Parts: sequence; C-alpha cells; structure tokens
Amino acid sequence: MTTMSFREAKSGERACLVLGGDITEEADFAPLLASALTPLVLDLVEVGRINSSGVREWLSFVREIAAAGRPLVLLRCAPAMVHQANMITNFLGGAEVHSVLAPYSCAACDYDHLEEIPTARNEAAPP
Repeated sequence: MTTMSFREAKSGERACLVLGGDITEEADFAPLLASALTPLVLDLVEVGRINSSGVREWLSFVREIAAAGRPLVLLRCAPAMVHQANMITNFLGGAEVHSVLAPYSCAACDYDHLEEIPTARNEAAPP
C-alpha cells in the first residue's frame, strides 16, 4: 500500500496537483485545502485505490471545498475513483470532471493500458 501523496504539475497551461498512491484513513487533504490554486485542479491519474476510510476522507474534502465556494476540477480520474463516483451519491461534490481513465485491452496484441476519455461536456466540438 502506498500512502497518498501529491505533487505540483502542469496540465497544458494550467497548474494542477497530481494525486498519487492509495487514499486511506491516513490521507491528509489539508495541504490541498490550503492550496492557492483557483480553481483547484486535481489530476487523479496516479491514484491506485481508495478504501472505505479513504472514501470518508474524500467526502469530507469535497464538502469542505464546496463549503468554501472553491471550484474543483478533476482530470484523468483513475478507475478506482470512477468506480466510487458511480456508487456513492455526492462522491464528486460539485467537481467538474474533465476526463476519466478507462481500461483498454487489445486482444490482438495483448496490450493493456488506460485510455483517457474526455467527458462529453469537455469534448472538442466537431468541425
């Protein structure tokens, strides 16, 4: 198990924080709440798993962000986060989801990877 961590990065021209590791009872979201980024942009590509205690910590985090009136943008939501979002009401709070990661497997070449899927709201308009 890898403890949750974060690091600063860029997503295009936008500054963001990349979350990594496992979200558990040890997850500390205080530094994210203290971040000056507005909107708070989180890249969830490196999240490995989230357990039930981690869900509680995450829900507390998104409630605090919403209560502060801060916009939250989620990029490249890892499958573990997508799974929880599909099961738990208000898991995303008021977050704007720009993309999710979906497992992709090619039977012909035996290649497995995660494919980034933009949300419908954020897809480029057809020409």
